[in-house]
Amino acid sequence: MAILGRFLCDESGVDSSKFTFDFSGNEIKALQSLIRTKCDLLFMLKKTYEGLSSFSHSNVRKLDESVTDFACHLFCVAPHLKDQSQALVDVLMAMENDEQGKEILKDIQIQGWTKSEAGELKMLQMVYDRYVK
Repeated sequence: MAILGRFLCDESGVDSSKFTFDFSGNEIKALQSLIRTKCDLLFMLKKTYEGLSSFSHSNVRKLDESVTDFACHLFCVAPHLKDQSQALVDVLMAMENDEQGKEILKDIQIQGWTKSEAGELKMLQMVYDRYVK
């Protein structure tokens, strides 16, 4: 989320190079830090924000939101496992046809997995190259 958040800020004219990051572990802990004024800004999934309690909503202010499908769940495989990665792809792609797989997909609030297209991978690589040094 931090890399995507930096990208979105920079694209909106906010210089993310001046940010100090605190990786709290999950969005709920990050939200608690924001409410307790231990941080000034929080990036979270839109679905998470929409599911917040009325208490949480009343204690934070949404500045902006992305309306693209740029953020997504993603599996990355280490280079030394590249030859075995097709087995993972097969399992992920079959989840929507399996009862246990359907439950997992429901829990993470997605319909199923798809293979990334070349343009999507190029965009992710550009964002990664821009911020990870």
